[in-house]
Amino acid sequence: MPIEDVRSQLYNIHYDAYAKSIPKIVKIYLIAIGIIVILNGFKYLSVKIGLLSLSFDLNFDLANSVIISLLCTTTANVLGLMYIVANHLFPKKPKAE
Repeated sequence: MPIEDVRSQLYNIHYDAYAKSIPKIVKIYLIAIGIIVILNGFKYLSVKIGLLSLSFDLNFDLANSVIISLLCTTTANVLGLMYIVANHLFPKKPKAE
């Protein structure tokens, strides 16, 4: 088997794996950020489970600067990842001289 065929097969295997895993990672990351923002909106949350007689209090209060930096870095990460994936899927054609 020629080396180019082996490279092509390995590239396709890795390409498929990354093409499937990157959206999952981004989805999990955005859900986690959404949960943090929602919890910060509640500030204080008390949960009681009746059948098990369990109760816990959650005091979740982040500073505004922390929330702003969290949202800004999340936006930068998602846009940067999209840029990297788009450049890989649609590479720029070399300029003809």
